Amino acid sequence: MIFEKPRQTAVISFSNVSSVREYAVTECADRDTAELLVRTRAPLLDTVNGVARFMESIELKEFGGGCWDAPVKYAKNPNRVEMNFDIGSGSTKALQSKETMAVYFEGGMVTGEEISEGIGVDIPIFDGGIGWNGTTFDGVDVQIPKMEFTINIKLQMSILPASYLITLFAMAQTVNDDQWEFAWQGQSLIFPKGSLRYLGSRIKIDSDNNLDVTYSFIYSKGITESDAITIGGVGPIEKEGHDYLWVLREKATAGSYVVKSPVGVYIERVYDPSNFNNLLLG
Repeated sequence: MIFEKPRQTAVISFSNVSSVREYAVTECADRDTAELLVRTRAPLLDTVNGVARFMESIELKEFGGGCWDAPVKYAKNPNRVEMNFDIGSGSTKALQSKETMAVYFEGGMVTGEEISEGIGVDIPIFDGGIGWNGTTFDGVDVQIPKMEFTINIKLQMSILPASYLITLFAMAQTVNDDQWEFAWQGQSLIFPKGSLRYLGSRIKIDSDNNLDVTYSFIYSKGITESDAITIGGVGPIEKEGHDYLWVLREKATAGSYVVKSPVGVYIERVYDPSNFNNLLLG
C-alpha cells in the first residue's frame, strides 16, 4: 500500500527551484518492491506555482514492520522539458449546418423560427442538412480548430518503472478517462474527459541510459451541456471530444418532395480510454 503525505517541503531560490513530495509505503517487506511502488505513483514532473520541477531522486527510509518513508526530490532544469504546440485548423466534411439562416424561394424568403416551423415555405426544409441532391446530402468542406502538441522530456532510464515503455505502447491511441491537467512554465492545461488523445511517443536511449522521450497529443473539443446542439428536432446533444457523431435520417414528404429528415443522433466511442496519470507527466 502507498499513499502521498500532505506537501511539506518547497524550496525556492534564484539559482534553483526544488520541491519534495512525501510518500509512505506500508505492508511491504523489501526495498525493491517499495521503490517500484513509489516510481509507479510519483509523477516525473512536480509543478508548484506554475514552475515545473523534474524528478531527481527517491530516498527510502525503513522504520520496521514493512513501513517506509519515501521522499521524492524534484529540481528545476529547463533543458529537460520542452513543449511544442501546433494550433491551427483542419478540414472536414460538414453534412449538417449549425443553423439555417435563411431560405429564399420564388415569391419570398423566411428566416429564424419560420424556417423550423415551415411557415410560408413552399419548398422543403432539410433541418440543417447541406446540399441535398435528390438522393443524399453533398455537404461542404469546412475548417475546424485543431490543436496538437508534444512534450519532450530528457531523463535517466533508472528513475522509471520497469514496465514504463510497455505502458506507453498500451496507451497509444487512447483518450483520457478523466479530466487531465498538465502545468508547465505558468501555463495550466486542463483537458476534460475524452478530449485528449495520446498518439504515442518517440523514444531515444543512449549507451549511458539517458532517455529522450517525446509524447504526442491531439485535442478535440467536446460538446457540453452549456453548448449542446440540436439537429432537426433531436437534442440537446452532448458528446466527448473524440467520440464520433452521426445522424440517422428517414424519408419524409415535404410538399411534392421526398427528403431525409433526422430522426436520431448516435454518439459512438471509437477510441479506448486510459488513465493519463500513468504517463507520469503530472
